[in-house]
Amino acid sequence: MMPLATHALVAAIALALGACASSKPEAPAANAAVQSAKALEIRAARAFVQGDLERALKDFDTAAAVYASLALTDAHAQAQLNSARVLADSGQAAQAQARVLAVLAGPEPLSPSVRTTAHGRAAALALQAGDFPQTASQLASAQAVCGKACEQSGALAVLAARLHLAQGNAALALAAAQQALAWSPKAESTGAKENAAQGQAQAGHANALRVRAQAYAGLQNHPAALADAQAALVLDQALGFAARVALDLQLMAAAQQALGLADAAKRSATLAEQSLAAARSLKGKE
Repeated sequence: MMPLATHALVAAIALALGACASSKPEAPAANAAVQSAKALEIRAARAFVQGDLERALKDFDTAAAVYASLALTDAHAQAQLNSARVLADSGQAAQAQARVLAVLAGPEPLSPSVRTTAHGRAAALALQAGDFPQTASQLASAQAVCGKACEQSGALAVLAARLHLAQGNAALALAAAQQALAWSPKAESTGAKENAAQGQAQAGHANALRVRAQAYAGLQNHPAALADAQAALVLDQALGFAARVALDLQLMAAAQQALGLADAAKRSATLAEQSLAAARSLKGKE
C-alpha cells in the first residue's frame, strides 16, 4: 500500500495537472502526450517520496519537455517547480532557485495559482540560503498575486512566520502562525483510511502548528510550545513524514527540558534521532 505521504504528494500533483493541462482543447495525439506526461509526474512524485531523487528529477524534466512542446505554459511551469523541489531536496539549492526564477522570468503569462506557487518557492529557497531581503521580496510578490485569499494562503503565512523566526522576532512569528492556522483547516488523524486531499490538509495544519510551537518557544511559553509540537507530531506520524516527525520531537524535547521534564526530554530526543535516521535512509543517505 502506498504511504499516506505519497498519496498526499501525488494528489497535489494530480490536482495541479488537472488545472494546468486542460486549459484548451487538445488533438488526440496531443492528448495522448499529455496523459503520458501526467503519468510521468505521478511516477516522479512516488520516486521523490521513496527517496529516488534521480528518477524523480528525470521524470519531472521529461514531463516538462512534453508540456513545453505542446505550449502548455502552466503545466510546463509546474513541472519545472517540481524539478526545483527535487533539486533543493538533493542539496542543489542554487540550481533549484535558478529553475524557479526562470519560471518567473518566462515570456508566457502564468495563472495566478502557479505564479503564487513560484514566488513562494523562490521565497522558501531564499530563506534556506539566509537571504532575508530576497525572501521578503518574493513573499510579498506571492502575497500580492494571492490577494486576500487563495489556496496558498496558509503556506504563505507559515513562510512569513519562518522568516520572522529567522530574523529573531518571535512575536511577529506568532502572529503569522496564528494566521496560518486560521487558513489551514483543522484535520483529524484517521490513518491509512484518510483520503489524499485530507492528507494535504493535515500536512498544512501540522506545518502551522509546528511554526507556532517555534514561536511560543521563542517567547518562552514552553507549555504552549509543547502542546503545539505534540499536536503536530500526531498529524506528521499519520502522514509518515519522518523528517517532520523529527522536528516535532526536537521541539518537544526542548520544551520538556525547559519545563524540567528531563526523562521525557531524553525520550523525545532519542526518538527524534531515530526519525532523522529514518529520513536519511529514505533519501538514500548514510
